[in-house]
Amino acid sequence: MSRPSDREPRLLGEHSWLLDDLAARHPPQWANSNKRAIASVATPPGASHEGRLLVSRWAGGELPDALSDCDVDSREGFFIYAPVAEEDERVHWHMNFADPYLFGYGEGPLMAQDELQITEHPCLASLGRAIESREHDQEGLTRYTREGGMATPVLVQGAPRRCVVDTTHLYGDNFACAPEHVVLDATTRVDPPTLSNIIALAALSPESGAYTSGQVQGLLQTAYTGFRALVLRSEHVTLHTGYWGCGAFGGNKGLVAAVQLLAAGAAEVERVCFWWGRTELDRSALEHAIAVQQHLNGASVDEAVAKLVAAGYRWGLANENHVPYEPPENCMLGK
Repeated sequence: MSRPSDREPRLLGEHSWLLDDLAARHPPQWANSNKRAIASVATPPGASHEGRLLVSRWAGGELPDALSDCDVDSREGFFIYAPVAEEDERVHWHMNFADPYLFGYGEGPLMAQDELQITEHPCLASLGRAIESREHDQEGLTRYTREGGMATPVLVQGAPRRCVVDTTHLYGDNFACAPEHVVLDATTRVDPPTLSNIIALAALSPESGAYTSGQVQGLLQTAYTGFRALVLRSEHVTLHTGYWGCGAFGGNKGLVAAVQLLAAGAAEVERVCFWWGRTELDRSALEHAIAVQQHLNGASVDEAVAKLVAAGYRWGLANENHVPYEPPENCMLGK
């Protein structure tokens, strides 16, 4: 579909880093003993750092006149970054549920989605430091995925995944207090490393009560800006995502999933692999979201936002995970 260029997200800046130079000049500063233990497995002395990262930052983009649904692949569990089959011509991208400060907290004791991704892809910690050092000449390439209230997603292409950490018993607060031997037993080196493409996109800051039209519009615009940038960069896209901003930020899982699917359809993402977690309670929110996006297929942005607000979606509590998902009382789909 042809679109006016002045309505597309615009490239703010991009830069390419050699991975060996990045590792030498900006090594991760692991400030937690368990993170250092993982690094001893993932990047032991003498580990090779071949290849390069291509990093770009984007902004803007006007939503199309009508929204559309998309092809959804429901996946149990969490990102596995599986190698792409030769016959699959799509470029696979994985979401980073980013704080606005890009890759800023992965070296510490925390272990949520952002921190796990950085721990398994340690070059992301180095990248955050390299961008902040301003050793590049791209004025628009900064370390923030939100600026002036607007989304400025950062795309990272070619990040080596150097280990797998099984967080079944180590997620969240459990990680920092776990014995080192438990952390090492849960860590497997990936050698040679696989390469991942990452989109860092900050969710809305946590609120309470019912979602407002401004918040729903902001979610939709933020997701669309990032997802459309993927299509502009890669054309044929498979997006891997999950309950973005629904952990510490307390986002509503059904609403956030539906907004992502609608934004992906509008952006012309060809497939969304939605990783819903490990329990059937988490799957139910995705099933609700799929029904909502099908119901709103073809609706204008204003109509969709009005219906989503009228439905009465509410913010949850921080880290209110694995509880039964209940659609709002006034949900447009009925009970």
